[in-house]
Amino acid sequence: MAPLKDSAALAGHNYYFWGPNTCTGQVLIGVGLPLADFQPTYVHVEVAATQTCEYCVSFEQHLPIVVASDPTIQDVLRLWPRAKHFE
Repeated sequence: MAPLKDSAALAGHNYYFWGPNTCTGQVLIGVGLPLADFQPTYVHVEVAATQTCEYCVSFEQHLPIVVASDPTIQDVLRLWPRAKHFE
């Protein structure tokens, strides 16, 4: 996969207040989120890998890394309020 031009990284955890900035939401990568969280907002949703960590606590083991692309809605940024979490 070629690098995304003008790509941006963001997170709903603790960075939520800075907003999505220039991120378009055309491709999203989620760690530890179920596929259902991306459907039906994205056409293409797949588990690209599974995170494993020898020294992580048990609830941070074997987390799916989900890649979602091709959004089904025009304004993906309206989903930003759903990204907020502070666990």
